Amino acid sequence: MRLCLENKVILLYLPPHSSHVLQPLDLSIFAAMKALYHKALRRISKGDLSRVTKAQFIAIYFEVRPQAMSKRNIESGWRKSGIYPLNVDEPLKTPFVKEQIAIRGDSTVQTPTKTAERVREESVELEERDTRTIIRDLQKQIRELEAKNTLLAT
Repeated sequence: MRLCLENKVILLYLPPHSSHVLQPLDLSIFAAMKALYHKALRRISKGDLSRVTKAQFIAIYFEVRPQAMSKRNIESGWRKSGIYPLNVDEPLKTPFVKEQIAIRGDSTVQTPTKTAERVREESVELEERDTRTIIRDLQKQIRELEAKNTLLAT
């Protein structure tokens, strides 16, 4: 953590089960990478998508990676997550959150759980936290980190 502070890197922890709404990579880079990879794979494989060698995978990956990891896509991910620039309303615009609001009939959105067994294992406190609470907590963390960063810079 000290290394991050020394290099002016803001370390931000995302709450469990929130990456589909808050993870910049999930919101931009991975989708672009997947689309570009499948397009290149169809071009190279000539119809047989079931037989991709490791060498072909690596070649395709290194071909499409620079396109997916563009500055524009990276900035888009941060913007869509609402983390930078800070916009707490942005995550609430995602299709998942809108769907949950429509299903529940209110603005309280619970994060998805994987299995009933996992739900029992997790604490009640985390289960009951809604997306708005998570976003407020993140906003508070960001402000605290910015304040620490400002103090370290002076």
